[in-house]
Amino acid sequence: MKPALSTKLSGSVSPILVAGSIALGAVSAAKVVGAPDRSPTESSNALSPESRVRLIIETDAGGDPDDEQSLVRFLLYVNEWDVEGIIANRPRARDGENLNRERTGLGIVRALVKAYGECWPNLEQHDARYPRPEALLARTVAGYDDSDDGPGRSASGLVRRLGQ
Repeated sequence: MKPALSTKLSGSVSPILVAGSIALGAVSAAKVVGAPDRSPTESSNALSPESRVRLIIETDAGGDPDDEQSLVRFLLYVNEWDVEGIIANRPRARDGENLNRERTGLGIVRALVKAYGECWPNLEQHDARYPRPEALLARTVAGYDDSDDGPGRSASGLVRRLGQ
């Protein structure tokens, strides 16, 4: 038996908690703002930016486990937004409270996005607006200065790229 999507995305998330949160439902952001339905572009696998709300998220993944659970939930609904960036703002996971094997916030976020990538083929069958995992990884940056990811791979680099 294959693991449920929620457990694949985060081993620390109780499937009941995720199922309960999903059962509450989410209203399509495109419908809320009254955007017309459009088909995805061939190259981006996403709707054109004007049809969805542009979004940059910042996460404290590596702190309380609920931050990682929120990111899992966000990834389940990532098809609803035009994600410009994901900023991981915690350089190190909180000892004693966060039991994730990965010990940096950026590493935790990347691991969750990679797990989303394992689920992406199934998600994309239901809605072609789910972005490719590579696109999300390319937009995932550190929100702190001591990242060794190179020039432009920080929150300030992300903001500069968006301004161009």
